[in-house]
Amino acid sequence: LFRSVSTKWATKGSANVTFSCHADGGLRSFPCAGCECRPRGGGRGRQLAVLPRLHGQHCNKDSSAGAGTCSCSWVSSRLVMQCPAVTYLPSLARTSAGPVVQVLSLTQGCRVPIITQRQLYDHNLHNLQKIEMMHCQLRNIKENSFYYMEILQHVNMSHNLLSRLESSQFSSLPALLSLDLSHNRLTVFGSSVLSNCPALRSLSLQGNRSEERRV
Repeated sequence: LFRSVSTKWATKGSANVTFSCHADGGLRSFPCAGCECRPRGGGRGRQLAVLPRLHGQHCNKDSSAGAGTCSCSWVSSRLVMQCPAVTYLPSLARTSAGPVVQVLSLTQGCRVPIITQRQLYDHNLHNLQKIEMMHCQLRNIKENSFYYMEILQHVNMSHNLLSRLESSQFSSLPALLSLDLSHNRLTVFGSSVLSNCPALRSLSLQGNRSEERRV
């Protein structure tokens, strides 16, 4: 059904990266359901592109459920993937080429109600150092959602709809420094949620039924 894909390249500092699929019925745009950030034409990381993967169920009609597109940009010497107004957790292509995405930012306008077991790992997001998921209507985080995320340092999931964290959702994150769960609907926060997080320095629970804690 889809014959070709076009991409728009971005230079360092730019966040204007889109891609679209040429369908039989005309040109249609899709979110980056599976993409990679890499230098353009053998560059050294200053010119980047978000490229869609063209296998599996990526770049098909089902992808139209997400209205946004992902983009790559350099912020404070870190490669940030921004995905506004998406309805899915993005997936990175498994490749050793190009710079590694260090920050994933899903902010206002997104609708990602759940993170499933090992989903971040399965989506090749385990090399992230920072995750921002604010105002995403997130309701549920399954146990082991952060499997094998050994260099993750900062997580901000404030202003969502989380109500209960009872198991080891954030356990075994050896590099985690800060976790912001403020302004959710938390009424239950189990003792094992943050087990084996020796580096944790700040836990924010403001705006829930519990006050902010610092570890």
